[in-house]
Amino acid sequence: RRSGAHHTTSLTRQRPSDRTALAQEAYQRARHSMDEPTSTQSSDQDERIRARRVRIEKRTISRSEEGKKHNVADPEEKQKSRRKQQVANSLVKLDKTKTSTVEAVTSVRIEADHVENGRRIQEEAKRQQRLQSLQTEALTSGKKNAAVEMRWAELMELNMPLELHEEMQLQLKACTAIIKSKDVLIGDFQRELKIKDEEYVRALKRQGEDIEQLLSRMSSQYKELQQQYEEELLAIE
Repeated sequence: RRSGAHHTTSLTRQRPSDRTALAQEAYQRARHSMDEPTSTQSSDQDERIRARRVRIEKRTISRSEEGKKHNVADPEEKQKSRRKQQVANSLVKLDKTKTSTVEAVTSVRIEADHVENGRRIQEEAKRQQRLQSLQTEALTSGKKNAAVEMRWAELMELNMPLELHEEMQLQLKACTAIIKSKDVLIGDFQRELKIKDEEYVRALKRQGEDIEQLLSRMSSQYKELQQQYEEELLAIE
């Protein structure tokens, strides 16, 4: 037993190349000795020692061969693993770049939609206000017109020229007030129309700026994505 342990210890203390050569030599001896009946259950102590030694040597040789195969395949496996990891990292970077560039492009449209929605809300409020003004003016003018119409029948019964002249002046003032209220409403609508023309010019200018900004960001997005794809392809290769 001591001799077997000493032999095994001496194998492990050799250099890797010497240990491999000794292991191969021991393997050949073990194969040769396998032709003879050996068993750890044998009654002969020397035979049991020899069987145990053969088994240890076979196990050492098998582990050495497996280690060689593993060392040969390991660089290739590592290279495949690095490539897979690089592909995953590249996809993540490209997704982030796409998201940021798309957000930069769509933000122009979102801002334009926000401005347009605000303009439509204000325009609807002004339209309702104009409609309310028209309805109020029509109701007021209708009442004043009815009062003027009723006074004409009374004027027909007057015989005194001076009194008729005074009543005619009152009718004239009433008609002038009706016309003036309509003129005021017409003036308000004309000013709003002028404001609308100015707003239209500003809207055209703003839309032109938005289009230029959108084209600029789309061009930047294309260049940035192209550069990112080239860099990631080089990293993967």
